[in-house]
Amino acid sequence: MIGQKKLKNKIDSYTLSTLPHSILLVGELGSEVNEIEEYISDKFGLPIYDLTELISEEYIEEVYSMPSLGLYVIDGSKITEKEQNILLKFYEEPSEYMYIIFTCENKYNILETINTRSYELVMDLYSIDELEPLCNSEMKESILKIANTPGTVEELNHIDIKGLERLCTTVLDSMAIANYQNALTIANKINFKDEYDKYPLWAFIRMLSNTILEYIKKGNLSSSNLYWLVDKFNKNYSPLLDKKRYFENLITNMWMEVRRGN
Repeated sequence: MIGQKKLKNKIDSYTLSTLPHSILLVGELGSEVNEIEEYISDKFGLPIYDLTELISEEYIEEVYSMPSLGLYVIDGSKITEKEQNILLKFYEEPSEYMYIIFTCENKYNILETINTRSYELVMDLYSIDELEPLCNSEMKESILKIANTPGTVEELNHIDIKGLERLCTTVLDSMAIANYQNALTIANKINFKDEYDKYPLWAFIRMLSNTILEYIKKGNLSSSNLYWLVDKFNKNYSPLLDKKRYFENLITNMWMEVRRGN
């Protein structure tokens, strides 16, 4: 596990009797949340039970009625709001045998009932010095512009970064001349045909934000609000979202912002 000294020191300050029974572990995409779960498991001798793929009313009721002492983990990025609601029994009537860790990238996408009843632990940000040794691509500089966790570096090591940079440049150049109908055509052509399997949507959005900043610095783009728009889409991204609709909304909003700026 890389870094996370501050967080590990916080965990080390607990005993089993003082360890919060409900933890909201917040970490950006690709953070080493699994390693933190294992760190807690090893320190307190708690076996890990992953509930993420098992959530149903019947199963959760069974677990609650006959709990085993352990660490019950849920990956919040992989469950729906309906499934979050099923978990509420754990939070409204906590069991002394259950220590729950709910992981998420953005706590504002989590039900308030879970949020307010959980003790929040936040993964430390990773420095470039920590991430640079993980880069095994000749495009190290470009990777470190958009990767901020070990997991994202690892994924970008296997992606055609030059191709991704060209793609983002093409999108921005197309924005300047596209009418509304053509803006939607850009979405269909770029992300959901040949390019779809090449680049994760999160990587495209982050590279696009970086390219927008470069355009603004060079004076090739007048709408500085475009960066904040794309950054907002990046922060609200979730693997559970309909990627095609999400991408079309991004392109449409970008086109409108470019038209405002010009």
